[in-house]
Amino acid sequence: MKDKYLAAAFAFFFGTFGVHRFYLRQPGLGILYVFLSRYKISTILGIVDGIIFLLMSKEAFDARYNSGAKHPEPGLPEMVRRSGRTRKRHREPSNSREFQQLYKAGKRALQDFQLSEAEAYFRKARQLKPDDARLLFDLACVYSLEEKTAEAFSALEDAVAAGFAPLTEIDSNPLLAFVRTQDEYPAFVKAGYKQLPAGTAESEDTASSPANENTRDTR
Repeated sequence: MKDKYLAAAFAFFFGTFGVHRFYLRQPGLGILYVFLSRYKISTILGIVDGIIFLLMSKEAFDARYNSGAKHPEPGLPEMVRRSGRTRKRHREPSNSREFQQLYKAGKRALQDFQLSEAEAYFRKARQLKPDDARLLFDLACVYSLEEKTAEAFSALEDAVAAGFAPLTEIDSNPLLAFVRTQDEYPAFVKAGYKQLPAGTAESEDTASSPANENTRDTR
């Protein structure tokens, strides 16, 4: 069992190096704090984390950091496991509540850099609301962090098609840095955040090549 006061103490005194995150079994965040320590940013984050831990109730702290047990189906809330008859009777409200719980659980997992869990939560939520623009964008962020190029571009395209805004967030969000480094990203943006059919980019390059320009001039 993790103690919130001990976690707060680690955050205040050793937050620069993310010791409190390692204590809470969040190695991904711990490594991020170590990386940020050279810029002193993690020192501020550690102080903020410590204050948050102290302000949290014991129940809230335990619910988040002492759950311990792994669910047989990640992100599947208790209400989903109710009888089929109950779900049918309250189908629409139940779906909405299920979606919100799954989406919030996915966001928490993403914030903690627990990428496999975040992906599982978001994919389950997508089954309930396949056209939710914000969900699709967050799923693209997870795929980008996992370096799943094709999945990330596909989720981004779906997010924009579903009405995601503002589009500038795609060009600035640090979680999408991997996607933006890909060779096909400029063409993806130019096409209105849509993937080009295979070979299209090469065809355009060929059509605009110097040899073809000379051929047109000769004609």
